[in-house]
Amino acid sequence: MNAIILCEGESDCVILSQYFCNRFHFSYQKSQKSADGIGMDCRYTKDSHTLTIRIVEGVRGFGGKLRDTLRENAINTGTQDQFTHIAVIADHDSDNENDRLLQELNEVLGEYQLPIFQEGHWRHCTQITEMKGRSADIELLFLSIPLDKSGALETMLLSTLEKTEDGRYLAMESRLFVDALIHNREAKSMPYLSSRGDQVKAPLAVFFAVAVPRRIYATQQEILNMVDWSTFSEIQKALRAFDLFDGTGQPSNEI
Repeated sequence: MNAIILCEGESDCVILSQYFCNRFHFSYQKSQKSADGIGMDCRYTKDSHTLTIRIVEGVRGFGGKLRDTLRENAINTGTQDQFTHIAVIADHDSDNENDRLLQELNEVLGEYQLPIFQEGHWRHCTQITEMKGRSADIELLFLSIPLDKSGALETMLLSTLEKTEDGRYLAMESRLFVDALIHNREAKSMPYLSSRGDQVKAPLAVFFAVAVPRRIYATQQEILNMVDWSTFSEIQKALRAFDLFDGTGQPSNEI
C-alpha cells in the first residue's frame, strides 16, 4: 500500500505524523520540498506500507495539490511510486466552507474522469493513466475534521485533553484566554490572531505552553510525543478510515 494524505499546514502534519507513528508504528524516513516548491512532503514506512503526508500550505492549496497528485499518479502507473490511496484531510471551518472545498475538489476529480468524494468513506475507482491501455485502481477519501462540528485537528485534540482529569481545567481556561484575546484584539490594536486558522489553533498552543513550559521551545513533535494516543477515542473515531493500516479499515464503496 502506498498512501498519500493532503493536509492544510505544518501543525496538521505534525499531529497526523504523531498519530500514525504511535497508533500504527510508522517510521519517519525523510521530508522534502514539494516539486513546485510550495509545501512539504513527509515520508513514512511500515513493513510494506508507505505513507506520504503532503502539506498544501493553506486551504486554497488543496485543489492545486490534488490535481498535481493525480497527474503524478497518472505518470507513475505500474511503479513503486504509484499511490494506491489518496486522502484529503481538511479543517472543518464551517459547513459552507466545507461544501465549497468539496465542490472544488470534486471538480478536480472530474478533470480526471474520477467519481466525486464520499465524505468519510474510501471510494474505489479506476484512474486512467498516461500509459496507453493501462489504468490504475485507487482509493479516494475526503475527511473534514472534526466530523460533526466546526474546528480543526487541534480542536479535537484539545477536546480530548479536556476529558482527562489533569487536562480538564487547563483546556477550558486555554479556550477562555484565547477567546478574550480575540474579543479585545481590535480595541487593543493587537496584530496577533488575525486569521481564523490561528484563532482555532491557538488554544492548544496555550495548553501545551502552560502544561510543559520548560519544553515550549522544543519542537511540536517532542511535545506531542508526550500524548498517549491510545486513549484518544475521539481522534481514533475521526481517523478510523485509516485502520486499514492494521487490516481493520472501512470497506470502500466501489465504482
